[in-house]
Amino acid sequence: MSKLRISAAVDFPQFSMISPNHKLAYGMGFFAQGNLLLKVNPVSIIVPTIDIHARADVVAPVAFGMKFKNDRLALGVAPKLLKRIRADKTRLTFLEMEDFDITTQMGSGFGVDMGAIYKLTNKINVGAVVKDFGGFGGTKIKYGDEWEDAKSTSTLPTLLPGYTARIPSELNVGISYRMNKLLLFSVDVNDIWHSKNKVVWGTTLWPKIHAGCEVNLFNFLRGRFGINQGYPTFGFDINLWLFHIEYARWADERGLYAGDLAEWQHKIALTMRYSWGGKKPEPVKEEKPMEEAKAEIPASERINIAVTDFEARAPLSQSETAFISDFVRGDLVNAGKFNVVEKNNMDKILTEQGFQNSGCSSADCAVAMGKILNVKTIIVGSCGKLLNKYIVTLNAVEVETSKIVYSDNISVDNSDDIRSGVAGLVNKYASSVK
Repeated sequence: MSKLRISAAVDFPQFSMISPNHKLAYGMGFFAQGNLLLKVNPVSIIVPTIDIHARADVVAPVAFGMKFKNDRLALGVAPKLLKRIRADKTRLTFLEMEDFDITTQMGSGFGVDMGAIYKLTNKINVGAVVKDFGGFGGTKIKYGDEWEDAKSTSTLPTLLPGYTARIPSELNVGISYRMNKLLLFSVDVNDIWHSKNKVVWGTTLWPKIHAGCEVNLFNFLRGRFGINQGYPTFGFDINLWLFHIEYARWADERGLYAGDLAEWQHKIALTMRYSWGGKKPEPVKEEKPMEEAKAEIPASERINIAVTDFEARAPLSQSETAFISDFVRGDLVNAGKFNVVEKNNMDKILTEQGFQNSGCSSADCAVAMGKILNVKTIIVGSCGKLLNKYIVTLNAVEVETSKIVYSDNISVDNSDDIRSGVAGLVNKYASSVK
């Protein structure tokens, strides 16, 4: 007759704060979790016994991190305070559970986690993490004395003596490869120097390996699948602005080797994230050789040009892309090469001619608009979001020939970078005009 194992775990609401994108990053958090393991021992078919092992942890870490070597190397360290409550009861019969009270012991400790990530190429990262580096033996947890209540009036209370336990240190290494914007592959080897049967690389190698692939299906949905300790895994996450929903199904190996004793688990997590903002990353300024000041081009020699309202693509609205059109007009004026038709005057002229400006993004429509406005070139474009990047396109249409004589685009990760990106886009176009 085999033993029955029942385990359950719960993560309590977690709280963390992370600094903005400074040279030195820092943060702090508060995390709590608990787990319970019940083992039924079939010593007697009529009256079996049960073992109860419960743990509850509260961790308060403070983290620091810095980047080096042109941001290719990142190092971090996280000292942490740990409080652990444990309760153990063995060989408890079902009859004793009718009037049963379990005694808990509380311990505390201090540990350190450290990590490093190095960017080998634009697609490959390698990393290593040392967990519970509290000296060579790991993180020490000291438990105090506790008195266990007497089971009856004829017995005395029992002293549970204090002791020191350890969370062993653990070295994990890994590598990731981003094939493209859709696919990310990664492989981790956990606790590479330790093993349950003292054999590091033999039959215990597979339980140390965790490999998987992440597929970015849409802007808000990602799927994951892989292998965890020799068993298949599956999961996905849904990003709903403030809320983040995750699901995962996997198996942990509780035996000595892969395939020995699988413990299948499901996990559903709901996360709420909010940012109070912070310091924006400073744009990288390219050093350019000194150029002689050029004489200002007379207005009569400048190119007559007009800018249509850029086409809005999801998730941006037409009112948001109108700002981008205004950015383009302003940057063209500052370039000093163009006579730019002012927006209100353009709308007035088009209205008098019964022409609708909004929604005009094709070359034929732009040519018709350009003839009404009596300009040589007309600028059309669009702005939207694709695969977590904001993309702005710009096309210059020559009114006389109806041809697109210039086309370019930018893609940025953050909406705060759109303004500087548009300025660079317009400057490139202005430089191409002779």
